[in-house]
Amino acid sequence: MSKTKILFLCGIIFFMAFSCDEEEGVEPEEIPIKIVRGLSVCGDSCYLKNAKYIDTSFVINNQIEFESLIECNSDYELPVIDFSKYTLLAGSKAVGGICPTILSQYVQKYSKNNKIVYEVQIKEGGYAALGSAYYHALIPKIEQQYDIEFIITVESFIKSN
Repeated sequence: MSKTKILFLCGIIFFMAFSCDEEEGVEPEEIPIKIVRGLSVCGDSCYLKNAKYIDTSFVINNQIEFESLIECNSDYELPVIDFSKYTLLAGSKAVGGICPTILSQYVQKYSKNNKIVYEVQIKEGGYAALGSAYYHALIPKIEQQYDIEFIITVESFIKSN
């Protein structure tokens, strides 16, 4: 067998070995989410402090962080969360139409990359004014080694032609 053929076969084996390894663990695991009753999308009950009209996101792992980041209007009480069992992903997004809605949201875990992705799709409200959309997902407690990525997209209320 010629040297070229041997190198070619070694190259194919090398390529196959690493391409198979790359595909293992690529499929993300869907993480179940819960919505916390009392946390608002529009800011009319409990919401992120100092987050009006800005884009921000937080990974909240304990009661102290929760109390420092969330405030409630006078008619509402701060929700109770068991942070020994759960992590709260929360944020705000500046939008061009007030009272926005959450169209979809999901959380996926990529174990191989130690990464969690929280994706939210928001639709602007119908009243054309600068506003904020607040979003959150309560998920099972996550390990510290995971990086969290927030992907937030906004759909305009007004459809363009």
